[in-house]
Amino acid sequence: MKKIFIIAVAFISAIFIGIFVINIYEVDTTVTQEITKVGLLLNGTKDDGNWCQSHYDGLQKTASQLNLEIHLRENVAAENVTTNIDELISKGCEIIIANSFEFGDGVKESAEKYPEIYFFHATGVEKGKNFSSYFGRMYQIRYLTGIVAGLQTKTNQIGYVAAYPISEVNRGINAFTLGVRAVNPDAVVHVKWCNSWTDDAATRKAAEALFDEYPVDVVAMHPDSLRVLELAEERGVWSIGYNLDNAKEFPETYLTAPVWQWENYY
Repeated sequence: MKKIFIIAVAFISAIFIGIFVINIYEVDTTVTQEITKVGLLLNGTKDDGNWCQSHYDGLQKTASQLNLEIHLRENVAAENVTTNIDELISKGCEIIIANSFEFGDGVKESAEKYPEIYFFHATGVEKGKNFSSYFGRMYQIRYLTGIVAGLQTKTNQIGYVAAYPISEVNRGINAFTLGVRAVNPDAVVHVKWCNSWTDDAATRKAAEALFDEYPVDVVAMHPDSLRVLELAEERGVWSIGYNLDNAKEFPETYLTAPVWQWENYY
């Protein structure tokens, strides 16, 4: 099997325009003269090869430049967000970063409780004087990967395993499908929901149901689990990842991925 050459273009584009375009300037500041403690809440693990690791790696790169001390909390459940934040602030954290959509209520509550602390919520929808939500225009890169899928498929049956039907996920599916249709109007995109970000079993079950129900020969994904890519490798289905480049882990079937470089934002 030969991979089409547009793959490299999509991957390179994903690296450079997946996150906000930010100009980096050197400025005179006294901030780095002292250590700033930053609390990082992840809904998974720092080495998941996916969404959580993209944030952790990006923040680690930033830490050395800005004299940051990172206090990490992994596998945080939504109902435990405020408790974790209380503990991080008690340790001297002046900035709290939360990486998952379902953390929104807890982060908002804590931001109101601690007006002197700065809060950042990835994929969130709320904001305040000390509370910022952020994301990137990843739908642009989803569109490019849709082009890859539309050109690669032979069956015109393309799969997409998704976590939850929220705006962040829905716009990615829509953009991907528009990319597919731009180059292959006959192709169909089939979506299966796993209703979880991090549940490996639920993610694999959704992928299995997708592969069993339709003759898909290309699959894309938007959970924080690599089980979609693993199953695609087992069954010889072309795969399109997300968040990080996992080409080395799935060398036979991995096409490309929209990836983040969160250090540009942090």
